[in-house]
Amino acid sequence: MSRDPPAPIMDSRVVTKAHDYLPGWIQKYWPGGLDSYTPGVGNIRRPDVVIVNDPSLPPTQDNLKSVVEIKFPPDRVDPKQQDAYERIAGDPSKVATMGPGDCGCSDDQPNEAESSQSALSQLGKLIGQGLKGALGVPMPPPIPLPVP
Repeated sequence: MSRDPPAPIMDSRVVTKAHDYLPGWIQKYWPGGLDSYTPGVGNIRRPDVVIVNDPSLPPTQDNLKSVVEIKFPPDRVDPKQQDAYERIAGDPSKVATMGPGDCGCSDDQPNEAESSQSALSQLGKLIGQGLKGALGVPMPPPIPLPVP
């Protein structure tokens, strides 16, 4: 990250799309290509999620609403990563870290019997509603077909 503010690595044909293959981007645009690039020294950071104010524009610093890093235990954000993301976002308050507890979902699987019972209950309600005509009066029962 040698630009100030840091620049996003985007597809050359679609300005709102991240580049699909980072090694290809490095080979093409990094001075000296892959042979001159040293991984792991903080020159390139790719946050897990960036949220933009205007999705029709690239995720440059002036268009960033938030930079989000997602971590699963035991992984944690290290200070260099946090500093880099604050630099990318342009404001520490625009950086967020999320973990499994922040997703609003549960690992618990619903009880299959309860799910079936709930589905049947919903089905019963729908059938009951469908048996009422447009005026709210129950429709007459169907006429049985004669047996040949």
